[in-house]
Amino acid sequence: MLEIIDASIYGFIVGDALGVPVEFIDRKKLIDNPVVDMMEYGTHNVPKGSWSDDTAMMLATMDAFKEFDNNEIDYSMIMDNFLLWIDHGKYSSTDKGWGIGRGTLLSVAAYHRGIPLSECGENDFKKNGNGSLMRILPMVLYCHYNNLNDKQTLEVIKKTSQLTHAHEISVVACFLYTRFFRAVLDTKDIIQSYEYMKSTPISFDSMDSKEVFQRILDSDIGSYPVDEMQSSGYVIHTLEAVLWVLLNSDNYKNALLKAVNLGQDTDTIAALVGAVAAVIYGIEDIPTDWILNIRKRDLLETILQEFKQNLIENKR
Repeated sequence: MLEIIDASIYGFIVGDALGVPVEFIDRKKLIDNPVVDMMEYGTHNVPKGSWSDDTAMMLATMDAFKEFDNNEIDYSMIMDNFLLWIDHGKYSSTDKGWGIGRGTLLSVAAYHRGIPLSECGENDFKKNGNGSLMRILPMVLYCHYNNLNDKQTLEVIKKTSQLTHAHEISVVACFLYTRFFRAVLDTKDIIQSYEYMKSTPISFDSMDSKEVFQRILDSDIGSYPVDEMQSSGYVIHTLEAVLWVLLNSDNYKNALLKAVNLGQDTDTIAALVGAVAAVIYGIEDIPTDWILNIRKRDLLETILQEFKQNLIENKR
């Protein structure tokens, strides 16, 4: 259990840091000058091994687990931690908040003004960025190691997503990634896990919402040519790209480089791919120098060790 958690968290962070320097870069430019190793500066002008909002919010979520009371998740503590990141740079790789998505910023600001947690997240069809999917990993691990059923899992995922992204498209995307990841944790088999995820019965409130998941649920997303894959910050594009990369890769490094070289939202896609790939292929498959290049590893280790301890102590 503990080694798997280490692998998923480090796999995620390394993917984030690998993608940061080329975030928003067009795929055509990366075809001519592909990423082959971890780099520095670039888009955000930050040192090699710097992580972005993806990891910052994941760490903020993990750090809220120490405030559990009788195994009840304190969602307000998660938002408090987001505020500490945005305002004071806590959980940042560079001691200041950066790369913050507009939807996340507006939702956290609403919470700061006293808006109820259930009403903070934007609930508009056009506001389905990947800001909740990028930070869902701690809840995947929580649901898995507490053996929550689908109904219980969906409740946790919905409450977590709606802190910033309340529309059902964002919630379902987070839930599907969770189901897929939990199957990977059980089987270490990507294809089997994808088929299991597709078999998940889901009731949509809107046909418009249902339709956006058709390529993922009603066909084989891994069989699409790369030219038909988009890699923007729209949560559906992100989830499709993550699954496509994993279904077309055979080791951690190959998966991460394939994810980053899709272009656009490189850090989020590589992070979500990296978490799964590290579980499948093992933490030892992550290039050692990539891990050693990660900044503020003392902070990461402190939060990671506390998270694991709290997860064990609060198992149902």
